[in-house]
Amino acid sequence: MLEPWAGEFELRIQPAPETTTLATSWLGAERIQRLLAWAGPIEAVADRLECAILHLAPVAAELPEPWPGGGRLLGLTPQGLARSLPEPGGEVRPATPDAGALAQADRADVVVINEQERAVCAELIQHAQAAGALIAVTDGERPTTILAPGCSPIELAVHMLEHPAHDLGAGDVYAAALFTALAEGRSPARAGALANAAAALRMSGIGPDAIAGREQIEASLQPEG
Repeated sequence: MLEPWAGEFELRIQPAPETTTLATSWLGAERIQRLLAWAGPIEAVADRLECAILHLAPVAAELPEPWPGGGRLLGLTPQGLARSLPEPGGEVRPATPDAGALAQADRADVVVINEQERAVCAELIQHAQAAGALIAVTDGERPTTILAPGCSPIELAVHMLEHPAHDLGAGDVYAAALFTALAEGRSPARAGALANAAAALRMSGIGPDAIAGREQIEASLQPEG
């Protein structure tokens, strides 16, 4: 699956007795997840990761403390820091991020959360904003809110899909597109619009093949005014 992009990244695999596995189901629009297995924490790397963008994307409290950092832009999607870690088979529930998570937020340049995480992540958001980070809050079919330093909140309408196929992974695609656009120097509003378009295209299909390329994402946007 990764072969087409093998020249773009280095993949490191740390052995573990089992792979972190979440079972996802839906009750109407509500997503319910259960932890089936946990691989444990990631072993900390010794050196900074020298890269354009470092995206910290924990799934289940696996980030080591402290993370050595790196990247000219540090993006954080803290969903795995705002979840309980139940025994295998238990339901994953929202949980207030701990001191280690707040330390990650203190160094972030951009944080992406969804509206459902906003309450439990209130202190994390405060830490990130105090450090000058941009905050993006997604909210399903409702407008995305961009909280950029020194600016009034920006609300961006999302792309409405008549027949969305699947939303699993759409938030990750949104974050990746937002970080990339901001690292390229796009304005917060334009970067947010590009990220919205990328997420919508992801939701129009199923699986990794539904992740659109740059040309397709750009083509779906309105020209900059």
